[in-house]
Amino acid sequence: MSTTDRLLRNLPSFVSSASSPEDITELCLVLAEEARLLARQEVELARAELQASGRHATGAGAGFAVAALVGFLALAVLSVAASLALAEVVPASVAFLLVGVVLAGGAAVAYRIGRQHLDAFSPVPSRAIHNIKEDLTWLRTQVS
Repeated sequence: MSTTDRLLRNLPSFVSSASSPEDITELCLVLAEEARLLARQEVELARAELQASGRHATGAGAGFAVAALVGFLALAVLSVAASLALAEVVPASVAFLLVGVVLAGGAAVAYRIGRQHLDAFSPVPSRAIHNIKEDLTWLRTQVS
């Protein structure tokens, strides 16, 4: 049972039985304690979301680094081989230029794909923010 549910369940009976200033003071203390506990839980949720997001980004970054290194080596070998094969048909300088242009086009496509993935990544703890907004809305309705 969440803190908010527990507070909502106990609040009506507590308020109806509060008949003295001491009861009101006790109610305020209970509300303050529950709010503190709720805030602590929301901070823990945000921290957990950020840690999970960081681990995910670290793993993705390491994978990209390895893939980039191996891909670069493969591309270097294949581009030299393609240029030398094309040099049998056209002059060597034109062959290397053509292979370079094709590689530049491939790099542009890879950049756009990577950029789209980066734009889709969000390190913001969205669940925690959503919960905090819900809690603030609930608190505003209870106060007014």
